[in-house]
Amino acid sequence: MKSERRHELQQDELSVQIEKVSESVKQNAATIIGVVVAVVALLAAGAWFMNQRANAKSQAYATLFTPNAEIEDPAAQIAEFRQVAKENVTSAITVQAWMNIGDTAMQYIYRNRPETEAADPEKRAQMLKEADEAFNKILSIAGNDLTAKGRAHFGLGLIAEARGEFDAARKHYESVASGKQFELTGLQTQAQYRIDHIDDWKDPITFPEPVVKAETVDTTGTEATFDPRAIDVTDNPDLEDMTPTEDEYEEDAANETETSDQ
Repeated sequence: MKSERRHELQQDELSVQIEKVSESVKQNAATIIGVVVAVVALLAAGAWFMNQRANAKSQAYATLFTPNAEIEDPAAQIAEFRQVAKENVTSAITVQAWMNIGDTAMQYIYRNRPETEAADPEKRAQMLKEADEAFNKILSIAGNDLTAKGRAHFGLGLIAEARGEFDAARKHYESVASGKQFELTGLQTQAQYRIDHIDDWKDPITFPEPVVKAETVDTTGTEATFDPRAIDVTDNPDLEDMTPTEDEYEEDAANETETSDQ
């Protein structure tokens, strides 16, 4: 009897608690629904954001590593890379975008040196400016990316060489060649090579003017002579009437002699 009574009491107490909870739910239904909706919206926003971020990464990588082959103008390519850097999808992508800007500018610079044909000094100066900005930007944002920092120093060294500032170029190469942090980047050997040969590149490349030599040809004995009596009329009988006879030929020769004597 006591156990049954105890069981009844417990059931009554549970019923009371359920009623209280039910009543509380009714009173706060609007709040509960709002919280649920907010959580669902937050989850949906998070999923949308992650999806957009993934798409942005894909587009950025496509732009950086699969450049549009139809774009031949380096300035247009640089504009695309700069847009990727501006979007700042991830720090690694941003660094790579600036690296692409610097590399694209340097490619133009070395294809259009002053000694090449149709060099454009103004555009070359603009590309030097683009490369200088890109590599300095990398030094400020690369963080622990030592390979990017080393490549930036190397690029700044090449820019200094292009401007004829060989002492400044040497300092950039030495910062890579002697920096222990760059030992695993594979750039120290390249930097040391530039240091060892930088004095050889101080003198500008010049090409001698081509020498045109005219050859003299001995034409002795090749004077053209023409004897109308030597014409063969067998292949063309119509020419027979045009060919002077022996008497006509001798008469013409006599007339020429008489004229010269007068």
